[in-house]
Amino acid sequence: MDCTSCGDGVVQTTDGETCDGTAGSVGSGCRTDCTSCGDGVLQVADGETCDGTAGSVGTGCRADCSSCGDGVLQVADGETCDGTAGSVGTGCRSDCTSCGDGVLQVADGETCDGTAGTVGTGCRADCSSCGDGVLQASHGETCDGTAGTVGTGCRTSGADACTSCGDGVMQASSGETCDGTAGAVGSGCRADCTSCGDGVLQASHGETCDGTAGTVGSGCRTDCTSCGDSVVQASHGETCDPPGSAAGGNGQNCRSDCTVCGDGVIQAADGETCDDGSPTATCNDVCQPAQKVCPFANPAFGPASGCTVLNFGGSFTSTGPAGQYQGNVCIGDSATVGFSGDNFVAGDLNLGPDATCKEHCDSKHVQGTINHNVDLSTEIQGCENARENNTPASLGGSGPECTESTAKLQSLAVNGTITRLGVNIICLTADQQIKGLKLAGDATTKYTFIVEGKLKFQDGKIETVAPVGPDDVLWLFVGDHQELRSSGGGGGTNCCKAVIDGSVIIDGTIALAPGLINGQVCGTGNWSFVSGSGVHCPDP
Repeated sequence: MDCTSCGDGVVQTTDGETCDGTAGSVGSGCRTDCTSCGDGVLQVADGETCDGTAGSVGTGCRADCSSCGDGVLQVADGETCDGTAGSVGTGCRSDCTSCGDGVLQVADGETCDGTAGTVGTGCRADCSSCGDGVLQASHGETCDGTAGTVGTGCRTSGADACTSCGDGVMQASSGETCDGTAGAVGSGCRADCTSCGDGVLQASHGETCDGTAGTVGSGCRTDCTSCGDSVVQASHGETCDPPGSAAGGNGQNCRSDCTVCGDGVIQAADGETCDDGSPTATCNDVCQPAQKVCPFANPAFGPASGCTVLNFGGSFTSTGPAGQYQGNVCIGDSATVGFSGDNFVAGDLNLGPDATCKEHCDSKHVQGTINHNVDLSTEIQGCENARENNTPASLGGSGPECTESTAKLQSLAVNGTITRLGVNIICLTADQQIKGLKLAGDATTKYTFIVEGKLKFQDGKIETVAPVGPDDVLWLFVGDHQELRSSGGGGGTNCCKAVIDGSVIIDGTIALAPGLINGQVCGTGNWSFVSGSGVHCPDP
């Protein structure tokens, strides 16, 4: 029996004491069994997991003789994980903390952490997040602002959060179809990382077409617009869109190249030689030079208005002194023409491909140009249309019926003058012989005489009284015995005693000997203008 005890103030090493205070106390830091942390002896029974040498717990050993990696979780020491002795375990850091422990370890690079067992919503498995102000390139981030915001121009959500247009990475899921290098979208790539030719139609950029990636597609321009998209691209020379729509000032439709006659632009590729935006005295509604039309021309003649005389089946013969054919003489189809004496054409002589000049088609008899192989099909059709449209339906045409009928035109006159207002279609049901007559009215007055037989004017004038003019009068011959004759002398200069105002459509005989028509003549048949007769439809 050695009669010693722990707390007697004497360290009995033989009894395993490593400390002892003074009598009655083990002393500060000394346990009740007279051992202490830091005595260099590992007292497992006292919860020690490490101990260095006397006076020190040793490297890595805490002041309470515990350590990270001893397999014991010391919460009081800030540990949130610990594996087994000698290892912190999988997922546990060397300081015995982990991502997902609900504690934000900034020193370990964490920028977020939820609660124990989860990193929390929006926090990645490595405890970083988009919007934490730290650029995590390993997570595909190409931008990040400051903690709590991704910053201006940086995306905020979805698979492409913390990426941006211009980062040099193409984020297709965010609608990008191009991206250059970091800091620039690249040449040809727009500020929103789309481009013309990417196969995606970006209407907000004015695109109206786009083919497949790498090409704008057939018919689509390099700026992803096209003719036919209903948008007028003036920079591409378009003046209308879409093709087929009414456009311009000439009553024409938009062409397949998105231009139109009447847009004020001369499109030579489309055959235009002029374009004044609307019909003018020099340019017509099909963008060709306007023919000069004499003031006596009847509007019914339409395209035939360019010919003072138009014969397209028969003959035109001129003899005698210079009564003149003011304007152009047009001979079409298989018709013939011949001149003798001094009478002449003041304008051009236009001969169709099959027309024949029988004699003296020369500079003496034609002051203008003698033109061969002229296509007169438009003029001929104009004459035929005028006949069809003005012949009453009851007489084989498609025009309106007569407003009145008479066997003798002069019976309608009062003191030698017929006066009517508005449109008057007067059927002459018998042969006529007239020795002077005036046609009067107001600015609305139009006369169409349907001549169902023969008409002869002699020794007098059938003349209009202003405001009615020769252009307001049409003599339309119908039936099987169409014939216009005159007599009375005075041919040549200042022709003639026998004069008729108005234009004539006839498929039959004309025999003026002499006589003057103030207007135009078109049709077929054998026409003889002798003794200095004339047809006057002068240039305006």
